Amino acid sequence: MDLRERVRELRKNMTSSETVLWTRLRRRQLEGRVFRRQFIMGQRIFDFACPSAALVIEVDGASHRDNHDSDTIKDLFCRRQSYEMLRFTAIEVMTDRDGVVEQIREAMRSR
Repeated sequence: MDLRERVRELRKNMTSSETVLWTRLRRRQLEGRVFRRQFIMGQRIFDFACPSAALVIEVDGASHRDNHDSDTIKDLFCRRQSYEMLRFTAIEVMTDRDGVVEQIREAMRSR
């Protein structure tokens, strides 16, 4: 499966926490900025990105628990591209959506 096919698949099958966060990021709701979901940068796919703020967001669910090496590589890649990476757990998104959105807002303001 190529990268674009994988992105289509991920968009169709977003996790519940990704769906919850996407409802707050889409349609320029946050600071009037455009967010993209399942954003391709290089050979990597990120859950969400705001290119104008050079910001990427990852929602880490159960699949990330044992994926620390891959996450570290993604973090380094982002820094090399001058993007800031924000990571939230799926539980954070589900239990404190407003707090997560506020952290994203603050990161955008500081960029």
